[in-house]
Amino acid sequence: MMKYYKLGYRNHFKFVVRADVGIGTVRSFYSPSRWWAKLAIRWRLYKLNIVRASDMVALDLTGEEAILIKGNDAENQKYVVYKDRLNIVRKWSFNPGGIAKIKNEINALLHLKNSEYPFGHSCLIDYALSDSYGFLDIEYIDAAYTVECSDDFVRDYFNLFIVKNKGNSSVVHGDLTPWNIIRSTSKTLIIDWEEYRIGNKYYDILHYYYSYYKLGKSNSKASSLELALRRIEGLGLPLELSIMEKAIIELKLAKKIW
Repeated sequence: MMKYYKLGYRNHFKFVVRADVGIGTVRSFYSPSRWWAKLAIRWRLYKLNIVRASDMVALDLTGEEAILIKGNDAENQKYVVYKDRLNIVRKWSFNPGGIAKIKNEINALLHLKNSEYPFGHSCLIDYALSDSYGFLDIEYIDAAYTVECSDDFVRDYFNLFIVKNKGNSSVVHGDLTPWNIIRSTSKTLIIDWEEYRIGNKYYDILHYYYSYYKLGKSNSKASSLELALRRIEGLGLPLELSIMEKAIIELKLAKKIW
């Protein structure tokens, strides 16, 4: 049986990777924001943790095409697997919370396919849902991740998308961060639509900067919010104050990040 390494512990892990996969592929698929995870990648510390045969069965790691798997939080447990021979990424879960996330992303990708959303997104290839299991297959995109903020991206996001929505609401990604944006040679793509909804049209740009300072730079919640608002103000965008105030309240109610 092919050997795998794991970054994490028990069933809570960041990723499992096949032993023959190079560091370049790991970095293209997993772009951590936490300092300890960055060190684990840089120094290949995950190679100290060999996955047991019992774990392989539990994760349904059958067939050598599954080269890298990402884990998630225990409450909404789901897995993401890159199958190199098929050139697809599959997300799946047996957990009710994880299934709900997968269902939401399926709905998002079906909606975006027929919308005028100005940025690229994952191409939905196949999916299935039941009360006990859910999965979706999307096209694997060989492109660069980043963990740094881009003011140019936020300006484009505002000018190409937000200003076209005359009301207070729009399509909301819900987890827009620098590391959920990938750039190929021809376009910018936004991935991981599990938190998709219709909501406050400023929420995503506020979340984008806040998550960068809170998760990427390990600032406090109050400091991260202050830095995010200062960064947005510096862009000189024609924002409506009342809508931004509601976005701030919504961010503070988001248990995942606040």
